[in-house]
Amino acid sequence: EKEKLHRLTLLHGGRYTRDLFTHKTTHLIANSCEGRKFQEATKCGNIAIVSPEWLYSCHKMKSKLSTKKFQLYSTNDDDNHDHN
Repeated sequence: EKEKLHRLTLLHGGRYTRDLFTHKTTHLIANSCEGRKFQEATKCGNIAIVSPEWLYSCHKMKSKLSTKKFQLYSTNDDDNHDHN
């Protein structure tokens, strides 16, 4: 599934990295609310943490959808990722 998510990310103009985070990281696609990347993303406070279904739905609708109904964890800044 990771390879499919990687391809969809690139197809829609995003960047995929296996590294933890950079200053350009806007979304973490995760299957659960655990692990090192999840913990780091929650500390950042400005990274939308969403299920893979968000990316699949964006692909299906051919549009960047709101993250709200796909959130695994809500941060104070999640709304900032929904303006595109």
